[in-house]
Parts: sequence; structure tokens; C-alpha cells
Amino acid sequence: MSKTLMIAAVAIFLGAGQLFAFESYREAFDHGRKLEASQQYPEAQKDYAEAFILAKTADEKYEALFRQGECFEINRKWPDAINVFREAAAVEGISSDRKSGAQLRVGRCNARDGKYDLALIEYEAVPAIENVSPYHVADALIGQANCYRARKQYDKSSQTADKVLALKEVYPNQIGTAHLIKGYNLQNAKKYSEAIAEIKKTIDTPDVFSSQITQAHLVIANILMRQKKYSQAQKEAQIVIDAPDASSRHVLNARDKVAYIQRLRKKYNESIKTSEAIIGMKNAPAYQQTNAQLNIGICWFYLQEYPNAVDSFQKVLDSKTAQARQKKNAQAWISRTRQRMDQTK
Repeated sequence: MSKTLMIAAVAIFLGAGQLFAFESYREAFDHGRKLEASQQYPEAQKDYAEAFILAKTADEKYEALFRQGECFEINRKWPDAINVFREAAAVEGISSDRKSGAQLRVGRCNARDGKYDLALIEYEAVPAIENVSPYHVADALIGQANCYRARKQYDKSSQTADKVLALKEVYPNQIGTAHLIKGYNLQNAKKYSEAIAEIKKTIDTPDVFSSQITQAHLVIANILMRQKKYSQAQKEAQIVIDAPDASSRHVLNARDKVAYIQRLRKKYNESIKTSEAIIGMKNAPAYQQTNAQLNIGICWFYLQEYPNAVDSFQKVLDSKTAQARQKKNAQAWISRTRQRMDQTK
């Protein structure tokens, strides 16, 4: 019995109380998909484990293993995900696209686990797969370029991204990603003008994903902020905020930048409004909402509206989700604000 089969059998036994909770592969797999759609990943993984045992064809075995791997990956269980994706790639009788797709996930999970040397080796195995898709070769090169960038080997990362751009068959989003990677590398080398020019190539790539365009504008805003070109940086961030198809995550990050820039430019009332918009976003993480609340307090402080400032900082201290560092920061600002209040009496 393979390692994955043993894992599957144990998971079913512990999770279901009986060997087979379903009568067929399709029933188990479809139930797993429903659980996965509702973000019940551990439960979905158990259903896929049973589906694997009930599978009769190579494609069914692959799908059951691949979905298990996805569940493990989402829950950041890297060793489990790697083992399952590796077995998915080894299933006999599957297409080269499926084999290379699973092999790419092995590389990605190693990279996300910070094991860049192993990730580079796993990505290197993708082009060696017989009849591999050129698009999967591009994905492997992008994965390697990101690994080199994570290891601060910026020149090697850019050289690998250039290999993507040299491919004859490549998706627009892969071209956009390659330009972004090169832009990041130039930014890290403090070659800001060259970085902006490279990142703008992502924006100019025909049919590139809208998410890559908004990401490019955010990166350009970051670079301009480093150069203290705050007015231009704010314009780039505002493009993201105004984009009709921008993700909530990109809009949130853009508003963060705008609020900070407005405060630096002493436009405190505008900064307060921007931070209030962040707090009002339904999908905003608690950490960023708390940072927005801190920014509101700091703006009130500089407006010399000290009671409002204290009230804002107190909300951070009373928050159940604020981090210790954020509460410490709020307490320091309260002390500073009260000192200023005493001086103005």
C-alpha cells in the first residue's frame, strides 16, 4: 500500500467511523467539492481520500489526489501537500499536462515553505516531462525566478524571467508576471526609473489580467513613495481604487497607501476619510482596520483635536483583535496626546 493510500485509509477511519461513507467515487468526490467550496478543507480532504480508494481510472485517482493536495496547501500543510502532489504526478496513464500540473505544485509548495533549493529542483523537472505544455514550462520558469528573487539573487531572477519572455508560446499573464518580477528586482537594486519602466510593460501587455494591472500600479506607487514623489504615488494608488474590477485586497492596499500619503502631505481630514473607508470594508483584515484606526488617531492629534485622538487610540486598546504591538503603539500615542493636552491647559 502506498503512503497516500495509507493516509487516505487512516483519515477515513478516524473521520467517518466506517471504512466507506460513500458508495462511489463520484459521490465521494462531489461531496468533497461541496465541502471545499464552503472552505471546510480538512473535511473535504477526507472525502477526496475516500474517493481515491474508490477510483477506478487513472484520471479519477489523479483528481482525488490533486484535490487533496489543494486542501493541504490551503491549510499550509506543506509536507502533506507535497507528498500528495508528488503521487498525483506519478499516477500512470494520466496526460502530460496533468503530470506537469502536479509537478508544478510540488515546486510551489516547497517554495511557499521557504525551501527554495528544493523548489528549484522540482521546477527543473517540469520541462523534462515528455510532451510538456510550453505554458507549464513558462510557469516553471516563473516559479524559479521567484525563488531566485526570494534568495536575493536578483540578476539570476531577471535572467530567468527573460527566458519566459523569449518563449514562443506564452500566455499574456505570464508575460505580465515576467515583467513584474524584473520590476521587483530592479526596485530591490534601487534602480527606480528602470523598475517603473519595466513594470509599465505589464500594464501595456495586451489581454493581461486586470489583477496584474492593478498590482503593477500598486508597485509603481510603492517605488514613487520610496522616491518621496507622494503626489504621483497617490495618483497611481487612486487608479487602483477607481478600477471597477480591482480586487478588494488591491483596493485595501491602495487605500492604505493613500491614507499614509495624505497624512504625510498634512491633509489630515482627507486621510481620516480614507482610513474610515478602510474600516468600513467588509473584507478588510483586522490588522489593517486597526492600523486605519491608529492613523485616524494620529491625524486627530496633528489637527490638535486631542479628545478625538484619545478616543481613536482607546478603540485600539479596547479591540479584541488588535495585536500587542498595535496596542503598545496606541498606548504611547495616548500618553503623548495627554501630555499635549496638559501643556495647552
